[in-house]
Amino acid sequence: MAGDNYMLIRLLRQNLLQLLQLLLRDPAVNLAGDGAVQQHNAPCAEAEHMRLIALLMIPRAVKLLRDALKVLLEETPDGLNLDEVRTHLENIPHVVAVHDLHASTVSTGMPMLMAHVVVEPGMSMDQAANVLSQLQDCLREHFPVSVPHTTFQLEPEGYDSPSAGEMHR
Repeated sequence: MAGDNYMLIRLLRQNLLQLLQLLLRDPAVNLAGDGAVQQHNAPCAEAEHMRLIALLMIPRAVKLLRDALKVLLEETPDGLNLDEVRTHLENIPHVVAVHDLHASTVSTGMPMLMAHVVVEPGMSMDQAANVLSQLQDCLREHFPVSVPHTTFQLEPEGYDSPSAGEMHR
């Protein structure tokens, strides 16, 4: 839970900085601000300029809010089809099945994926490391959304655990 709070604070800070950047760098906002300075003695003109600045901020604020909600709701990243990912991962040599597959966005633009991967029994550590490398390469290179942050739990085929009944596809 502490990690979730840290990520939320980090995301909110990032969004605030992006809004500040919009105010300072957007040429239309700067032009409106120049007009407000020139018309300093005209309260109506200044109010109109402030409305223009607010209107210019709305689309960016809506996008930032939408991105923040996607992170908080742990939505699957746009453009990443988990059924296709599962099929592709299951075609890697020595991989028998993939379950408990989850993808989300940790922060704006940083997708992550977690999965339990059932592998052939009796694999050596070198073979398991090779499978792990292929799984990671697959997610970085073969899909429209590159997933640089992955967590895989390798399980030998036939592995049984007390939580086996809770596993899902």
